[in-house]
Amino acid sequence: MATEKQVLPESADRELTPEEVKDALMALRKQYCTDLRNDLGIDVVFPAGAKMGDVDLSGKTLDAVFAMLIQPLQTYEPPIIRKQEEPEKKEDEPLPIWLKGHEKLIWKGATDNPLWEVEEKQYGNEVTFAYARRNRRLKPGKSVGEQERTLEPINNSFTVNEWKVIKVLLSEYTDLERRMRGSPDVRKEARKQMLEILQGENALRESGLSLFRKSFPQASSGRKNGENSSNLLRERLNAALEKVAKTTRGFKKESIDADALTQRAAEMLSQILVLNRTRGDGRERVPKAKEGIKEIPSFERNLGELARCLDTQRDLKKGLTLMIGEAGTGKNEAAEYVAAKTERPYFWFPCGRGMEAAEMVTHYEFDSKEGTQRFLTALAEGIQTPGAVVMIDEVNALKPEVQAILHGLGDSNRALNFDGIYIPVAEDVLIIIAGNPATYGSAGSLGQALLSRTRGQSMVMEYPGLRKGELQARKEGWSPALLQEKETQDNALRDYACDEVLVLYETMNEFSGLTNQDFALLWDCVVNEKTQGAKRTELEANPRLQPLMEGNSAAHITKTLVDLRDILEIADEWRKHYEKRQGGFDLLGMSMRDTIAIVQRYKELRDVRKSYLSVFDDFRKNPIDGLDSVYNALENLIDQKIGAA
Repeated sequence: MATEKQVLPESADRELTPEEVKDALMALRKQYCTDLRNDLGIDVVFPAGAKMGDVDLSGKTLDAVFAMLIQPLQTYEPPIIRKQEEPEKKEDEPLPIWLKGHEKLIWKGATDNPLWEVEEKQYGNEVTFAYARRNRRLKPGKSVGEQERTLEPINNSFTVNEWKVIKVLLSEYTDLERRMRGSPDVRKEARKQMLEILQGENALRESGLSLFRKSFPQASSGRKNGENSSNLLRERLNAALEKVAKTTRGFKKESIDADALTQRAAEMLSQILVLNRTRGDGRERVPKAKEGIKEIPSFERNLGELARCLDTQRDLKKGLTLMIGEAGTGKNEAAEYVAAKTERPYFWFPCGRGMEAAEMVTHYEFDSKEGTQRFLTALAEGIQTPGAVVMIDEVNALKPEVQAILHGLGDSNRALNFDGIYIPVAEDVLIIIAGNPATYGSAGSLGQALLSRTRGQSMVMEYPGLRKGELQARKEGWSPALLQEKETQDNALRDYACDEVLVLYETMNEFSGLTNQDFALLWDCVVNEKTQGAKRTELEANPRLQPLMEGNSAAHITKTLVDLRDILEIADEWRKHYEKRQGGFDLLGMSMRDTIAIVQRYKELRDVRKSYLSVFDDFRKNPIDGLDSVYNALENLIDQKIGAA
């Protein structure tokens, strides 16, 4: 039988991950167990007295031993430690136009990255512990639904005397963590000892010590024959016992079950070691820019305004950025997008009517042993994360006395202070408070004290612009009267802007393969033909556009573009009515999610009226809170814009 040599992945410059070790073992198992059995009917059996570390293999098949080695790798936590490597370099992306002049918003990382530490509580002769970092707490055995990450259940209860010994080991571990910040040689030695902690915990679980000796030969160097990681950990615990016995009157070593305490110490040290090796610096909370988001002209302007406000806050190191906008203008999307593009962690905290001040800071959980405990909210967690963008949404829905808790976040000595909890704002955190205009149903007013902390850092999120003049007016700060005057002087300002339609056109199969520049040219030549007819020559010279405007396809393309224009014109009128709370549209705005849904429906129906009424048909069938009147208003608006059915 021909066999192919199996080679573990290269490990000259790094340790193997459990997944890599598992894959290599499975390949070896197939070659020397499954294939031998299938081809020759042979099972390899270990002779009497055969051992692997401290594990007796007498009479076991090779297949069973491989299974024993592979099983813990399926569920093993914590993971094997990798060497600290330089973060993967991203390809340089062009700086967005809206971020130019505000480059300092791009987050370069925190100057401080504190460790997880063990927090103890004593109840009589019993000591329990949790892991704490920046006012956050994790408890063994709690799931991700109860805290930010799931930890394997371990016994976290010790006697007072046991805890005295454990504290000596914890002190040694903390010293190792400090040494990890030293020279390369010091870090190497500290890492070796940390690996021994992990291996010791694993050895005590009988999970195949020799496997890890092969994977981490540097961690075994200098050991005597027969010496293993669990013995080394036991030696450290024995030394700790001796130290406590010498310094504590009445302490009796015989009262401590050293074997059991070694096991539990290994479990605890293993958990906190991995928490610290994977604690990150907040970058794990940096969002990815959503694929569907396009920097269309109106959104680009909104992003530029938001960048200006946040850069002011960053420069002054105080204040709050106020973002006011109607429902559906994309406030949340803009905040998260800026966080993604500036590589900052992002936290979103929604407010609501009836919310009390305590709910801004903590939520409560009952523990049968420790009673009711307080845990921090996303707001409290976010302001402790260096470099974070913290979005406090619907802030004007809060009662004035609840808004008052946010005042400290905008002061020069930035902090959240409530009911004995004092949380200073971390380095370079940027805070946004967002809400709808006071005319919006559930929205109230912002208190003057809170509003004063947004001076020079406030902005208005606008819906996309329908006409070119509207976009120009926003950019130049023209009044409605001045815009009207400008339009009489330049008819092109009345043209339909290629703005929101840049998000919609890709839905249509007719325009697949076109760039934004291609579509903008096509849009101008067809929809704005009266003022942009001179661009026709440019269109005819474009190899992607010219076939669309020939023969029978020309009429179809023209109708599709005109229908897209009508969809946007109806949406724009709805938005203008909504902003003024008139015309039957006082309950709901028209978001870009809505226009996308309408165009998706239009793709099937090819009829503007049917597409609109189909998308909002539930308003008619479920007349809740007056939505039936919105449906009736929509029918009337469609009649006005494109004629009665």
